[in-house]
Amino acid sequence: MIDSIFTAMSGLEGHQKGLKVISNNVANMNTAGFKASVVDFADVFTGAGSERRREATGSGVDVSRTRLDLRDGDRQDTGRDLDVALEGRGFFVLQDEEGRLRYSRAGGFEFNDDGRLVGRLHGLKVMGRDGAGRLEPIELTGLRGNPPKATRRVEFKGSLYSTDDAHTIDALTIYDSTGAAHTLKLELTKKAATGTGSNVVTWGVKVLEGINELGSGEFSFIGSIASPFGSSIKLLLPLSNTAPAEVEFVLGPDVRGDASSTTSTLALAQQDGYAPGDISALAFNEKGQLTVTYSNGQSATGSTLALAEFASDEQVQAVGDGLLEARLGIAPTLREAGADLKVRSKTLELSNVNLTQEFSTLILMQRGYQASSQVLTTANEMLQQLFELKGRR
Repeated sequence: MIDSIFTAMSGLEGHQKGLKVISNNVANMNTAGFKASVVDFADVFTGAGSERRREATGSGVDVSRTRLDLRDGDRQDTGRDLDVALEGRGFFVLQDEEGRLRYSRAGGFEFNDDGRLVGRLHGLKVMGRDGAGRLEPIELTGLRGNPPKATRRVEFKGSLYSTDDAHTIDALTIYDSTGAAHTLKLELTKKAATGTGSNVVTWGVKVLEGINELGSGEFSFIGSIASPFGSSIKLLLPLSNTAPAEVEFVLGPDVRGDASSTTSTLALAQQDGYAPGDISALAFNEKGQLTVTYSNGQSATGSTLALAEFASDEQVQAVGDGLLEARLGIAPTLREAGADLKVRSKTLELSNVNLTQEFSTLILMQRGYQASSQVLTTANEMLQQLFELKGRR
């Protein structure tokens, strides 16, 4: 009967631990990236040797083993640029202040004041991989701004009609080497047709900044097609307040010199310069690369998210804050996103807690606790009766 009491006590403690695990799972049902835990019940058997083993009885239940359920949770769109979720088997890699690596499926990240990518809740550094595959913190070093680029090529679209006499392109903006903008005006004047059959039409071009003429040249057409030798003008422009800049003005491939209208439509198609740019957006692409968009329309890529993959669920254990650590002596495989492990931007993985399953297990734990309690009560009553019988002798 004494053994029965201790066996029943192990049942009470085991189901109490099971209840604690369930309550923790349910409490974290809205914790991003949370992985539910499952208690494994095992019987405790006493006795050794083949002869005694046939007579030995169980000694209760062992619930010392708790494992993680690492199945994927549902994903939810958040609209936040630095929220990322994984689709497939793997974890984000983070590093704490002591240099220890931690792993998580919670991809709610942000850049701190030092320009370092960290977990939004715990502040741990998010790790990426350099060109040699080594782990390094993801930072904005070298990406905080985009340097200017001087305009070297200006391309036009539209048409210069042969029945028109003059055309002006106003407010054409180009940039010098410091990123300063310069507003130019192009004045085009048709010259007399020359060549066999008078099919060559030439347009004189003047480039002005304000009232200052910076340079001039000619565009020419053979019929309606730009002449191979007259489709571009390369000029050294003495722009104001800066060093002279060499700029090529080019007729785009679709520019024509048709006579079907009296109004020319030649206009700027594109130019390759731009001013300095500040960061306007940060996000991760499907390869896990940090992409930076700047206010000047340019973009750049930074580090790539490092991802960890373990051979089995038993190789990791929870340490709190939605973080996991590798069990002693186990190292994961470090990799990048691929066909089997995808990065979803502006998305978070939710908890994988299944409330229906948790409530079903809760009922079983309650019944097990009640049954163990009843066994303990019965064993206690039998023991009291035994003492009463002994006292009557």
